[in-house]
Amino acid sequence: MRAIMISFRFKKASLGTWFQLTTLSMFLTIVAAISASGQQLVQNGGFESSNFSPWTQSGNTEFTSVSANNSLYAHSGNFGTQLGPVGSLGFISQTLSTKPGQTNFLSLWLDSPDGLSPNEFKVFWNRVIIFDQTNIGAIGWTNLQFAVVSTETNTVLRFGFRDDSSYLGLDDITVTVPDYFASYNWTTIAGYPNIGSADGVGSVAQLNYDTGVAVDSAKNIYVADQNNSTIRKITPVGLVSTIAGVAGYSGS
Repeated sequence: MRAIMISFRFKKASLGTWFQLTTLSMFLTIVAAISASGQQLVQNGGFESSNFSPWTQSGNTEFTSVSANNSLYAHSGNFGTQLGPVGSLGFISQTLSTKPGQTNFLSLWLDSPDGLSPNEFKVFWNRVIIFDQTNIGAIGWTNLQFAVVSTETNTVLRFGFRDDSSYLGLDDITVTVPDYFASYNWTTIAGYPNIGSADGVGSVAQLNYDTGVAVDSAKNIYVADQNNSTIRKITPVGLVSTIAGVAGYSGS
């Protein structure tokens, strides 16, 4: 008989965990993976170290600093950047470790407290300008968000800015990989390539055409083992037990 693989994937959002049921011919294994979701790629994006490190400054670096305890330039925490180069752009940049083809979410908070001009703010993802605004008005703290695709293993995130008459504020810079774009490592936690009803740990246990899965707050997995007419429980260490029904006996 030719084996046919059918896979189902779903997520228990509160645990950040994907579960996959894989039916191959007449046996079933349950595999689980903890995602690397929400991985933060930017270092010191909130400038809470009280300096620019590990950001690199370039261009016009005059009137550019990390400001302490000033809500005009710190969106959250105690520190934020006060950006006011005159006549030409200053820049800060950071090289991020990225995966080619990966979609990332870039978020930052920008403030133009008084709206005085001329001013300008630019965002670069590698060598591509993804945002460029001049003569920004008095916008208050504003969240800018971008979905950006990395094409290389190292990506340069760069910001350009000037404010001839005053200062811009920049804070809370993050680049994250969302759950549904993350990579997963799969491992078999229970089941064996043969049908059956045996309880036990890992591959000692047997299942027979499971059709539903639930997860509790302790990360125990509950499985509707259809052809055995039972409910099975799988602990985080892979111990499988029958908690309802008798294998081979259906009824109400």
